[in-house]
Amino acid sequence: MLTYKTITASEALELVSNIHDTVIIDVRTRDEFNETPIIGAFNFPLYEMLELLENHEFEPNRTIIVHCQSGHRSQIAAQALTYVGYTNINAVSEDLVAFLYKS
Repeated sequence: MLTYKTITASEALELVSNIHDTVIIDVRTRDEFNETPIIGAFNFPLYEMLELLENHEFEPNRTIIVHCQSGHRSQIAAQALTYVGYTNINAVSEDLVAFLYKS
């Protein structure tokens, strides 16, 4: 069974702090990303994520955090990433940007 973990914004920040090579994939549109970027994140809009991912071959077991504005697109992206063989996927269930700006 293919699975991924759903995490909060706080848990995402904890992962980034504790795991040096964590990858953040932001699946918001380019306009959304440009308006409020997350420094160091890869912007792979959901509709082109798998195509863009081909140019960035991450190890299958690398810790990956998937983020969007509300959590819906990140869940879809996490399912797709799991399906193509990634095994350590974490989908943020809330707006990570809003959490960062609030903190």
